[in-house]
Amino acid sequence: MVHSVRAGKTPSGTRLVLEVEGTFRYRSEASADGRSIVVEIPDAVLSRSAPRFLPVADPRVDGVILQADPRTGSVRVSVDVAGRVAPRLVASAEGSRLVLDLLAPGTNGTAALQASPRAVAQAPEA
Repeated sequence: MVHSVRAGKTPSGTRLVLEVEGTFRYRSEASADGRSIVVEIPDAVLSRSAPRFLPVADPRVDGVILQADPRTGSVRVSVDVAGRVAPRLVASAEGSRLVLDLLAPGTNGTAALQASPRAVAQAPEA
């Protein structure tokens, strides 16, 4: 289950954080024209309390749309990009967060989105 999503400003851009319950996989891709970034979490549901639209205080990002697809059983996060960004997607070691950094182009440490599915294991509870 995707419990929440939040956005925040960082010194090098914008960070989106998805709080996810349990073990999850994700796929990501950027559109050919660079105007959108999509992250899909298969076998997931979207919490009723999670926002469906998230405004972002960054002129390079128009907004973030979250959709649950009951047909496929997945959650899609679509980021509409208004300017040039260098996306970096990282799953937390604990397996409960998925972080998408939308960095200013040329920022050190940027990496392209990985289109292959990733699995993240949920850490055992203490």
